[in-house]
Amino acid sequence: MLAPLLLLLATSARADAPVAPCAAPVPTTTMEAALSGTEAAWGIDEQAFRRGVVTVRAALPCLGAPLASGTVARVHRMEGLAAFLDRDAERTTRAFAAARALEPAYTFPTSMIPAQNPVRVAYDAAVPGVAKRSVAAPARSVTLWVDGAAARALPGDRAALVQVQAGDGPLQASAWVLPEDPLPDYRLRGEGLRVPVLIGAGALAAGAGVLWALGASARGEALDPLPLGDEERAARQDTANGLGAATVAVGATAAATGVSAFLFARW
Repeated sequence: MLAPLLLLLATSARADAPVAPCAAPVPTTTMEAALSGTEAAWGIDEQAFRRGVVTVRAALPCLGAPLASGTVARVHRMEGLAAFLDRDAERTTRAFAAARALEPAYTFPTSMIPAQNPVRVAYDAAVPGVAKRSVAAPARSVTLWVDGAAARALPGDRAALVQVQAGDGPLQASAWVLPEDPLPDYRLRGEGLRVPVLIGAGALAAGAGVLWALGASARGEALDPLPLGDEERAARQDTANGLGAATVAVGATAAATGVSAFLFARW
């Protein structure tokens, strides 16, 4: 458990350090340890707290499994404390409201935040709302975890922790988002493309039919018993042959496109 945490601490030595790419999935126990260290630094060492925030944020996109709702609430509280330090009242409220939605009975220990402290006042005043925002339905094999539970909608007025899991495998993405933030990509490649692809295949098939009709007409003219000059008859035959080749090519493309709609695209 300590090795991934030490790696994250090393790459997050400064609050403004860029987030390094994920070298390996981060266990949830590592996230919990990082949160514990960050919480312990609050009110004692501001710089250590800020470094801890960076560590948690760096670990979040690399998580290998969904977080339990209690751990998600700790992430929300940490983000609220960080926003309070930055004097961002709206972000503070949205983060604290998210934490209270998950753990309404929680109160900060007085050893961490004394009674009547402005942080405690801000936390108690952050009332979670009931507004929801719908999202496009994920593919059947994808689970969208919102604040530790599978869901098909997100809060519309507070923060949320969104995680994406394909099947029973490791997480594909994790992100702490506000209502106006973009969601991590949770649509599988090719999802939602079957109908457009089938329409394209139909259009190609129709085009092949038009080419076949033109080719048949040109071939009939080339075989017309009416007297034609050799050059004109040869030109019409060349046209018929070219249209025939085009018909085969477009028809084959239409067939391949139709097959790909069922093999690779999803409704």
